[in-house]
Amino acid sequence: MTKVSGEQLAGEQMHGICEGTTLEVAREIVEFYETTGVVPVLLPGGGNFVRGRDAGATTAVERAEADYDGMEGTVTNAQALTEAIREVGHKAICLVNVMPALLSPEHRVLPTYDRRIARDSVRQGVIPVVGGGNGRPYSSTDYASVVVGGETGCMRIMKGTNVDGVYDKDPRVNPDAICFDSLTFDQVITEGLNVMEPTAWVVARELEMPVTVYNMLQAGNLLKAFRGEIGTRVEAT
Repeated sequence: MTKVSGEQLAGEQMHGICEGTTLEVAREIVEFYETTGVVPVLLPGGGNFVRGRDAGATTAVERAEADYDGMEGTVTNAQALTEAIREVGHKAICLVNVMPALLSPEHRVLPTYDRRIARDSVRQGVIPVVGGGNGRPYSSTDYASVVVGGETGCMRIMKGTNVDGVYDKDPRVNPDAICFDSLTFDQVITEGLNVMEPTAWVVARELEMPVTVYNMLQAGNLLKAFRGEIGTRVEAT
């Protein structure tokens, strides 16, 4: 399972989708497959459009509406990434993990996410791209990446972010922050090292699914992180 950040698809424009940057991401994903033989399940975030938790909602209903707007953004990202992968010469399928009635008309025609379809796609060498996160409000796409990763048989989560791994404190405001090479799930949860939301860490621990956190903004880092050359690996022990 590879969690693709929405910001990664926006590129330098910081909002929306940059076609050139998205093609670069697609090439890196296809190169990863061709090098390792591993078919990744992709799940994009929606931070290049809107994050429900950052939308200024003051009630649970407003937060739910904001989250559904965010899910719509992840579907747009999934569709764009699917097309980019196809454009660089590999098969991909876009699956949507949201009830069609909650989507805009142009997205209702996309195939609905089904774990069996995703698993069959992987066996056939087709890259599944899952939009819509977990399909429900009040949870992040990080949480969705663990859930979808588990039910599609992924053995590992590759969590792309905008820093080099998991730090003891925010490296963007603390120059002396220390980046860990490895941690346990218990350490991350107990010490509140929330590169992902706490619930995502708890589920990953329960599933015994290792998580590698790495900087996705530098080309070639997906393969390096998969090989253990960079990033922070979080696992049971």
